[in-house]
Amino acid sequence: MSFERTLDTLPERLREKLAEDARCTMLDVEIRIADTTVYLRGRAASAEGSRAAEQVVRSRVPGHMDVVNELWIG
Repeated sequence: MSFERTLDTLPERLREKLAEDARCTMLDVEIRIADTTVYLRGRAASAEGSRAAEQVVRSRVPGHMDVVNELWIG
């Protein structure tokens, strides 16, 4: 599988991993990739859920990619 194709499917795979993690009580999460940055946008039920989501995503993206957590609590 090419790197470009891997990036095309990455948001969906990350959403699946977030859904599997009980700490990630999320609503309305958008995962967007721009260049080498993954953006998490939307809403988390708690600060703990927001931090957990960032941890899950960081553990699943290639090491050269940054993760920007723009989730708000509410």
